[in-house]
Amino acid sequence: TLYQLIPTLKAYAMTQFNDDWIQLRDSLETEIREDQQAMLSLEKRHKDNINKLEAVNRLISVYKGDDSKKIEEHIADILKKSSGSMHIRDIYKELIDRNIPIPGKGKLENVVTRISRAKDMFVREKSGVYRFHETDDYKN
Repeated sequence: TLYQLIPTLKAYAMTQFNDDWIQLRDSLETEIREDQQAMLSLEKRHKDNINKLEAVNRLISVYKGDDSKKIEEHIADILKKSSGSMHIRDIYKELIDRNIPIPGKGKLENVVTRISRAKDMFVREKSGVYRFHETDDYKN
């Protein structure tokens, strides 16, 4: 009779239902593994490109290093020609645009360090913003 088939049909439906979920789970796990591999590859390429950029910046510093001015003097020139104070990113960009060799790895942090050490030349107005401090020693 029909009532006797109901438990068998229920069992079959549950098995099919579970199989669909298991198949979906397996598919998602496969996609996640593929995504992880792609991310590792992208991360490696990103790190390699950063290292190449640092090497190029060092080469630029070596081959453009015939200028006898110190980096601080170049920064002072940039700030003197500006409207007063500038953000460190703008100073860094201007140094790069002028092909000024940046010490160390040629990074923004190297410029920050040089400005921070030259307290007699530069004044920090707020976070990341500097201006030239004109004294008798550093007048144009």
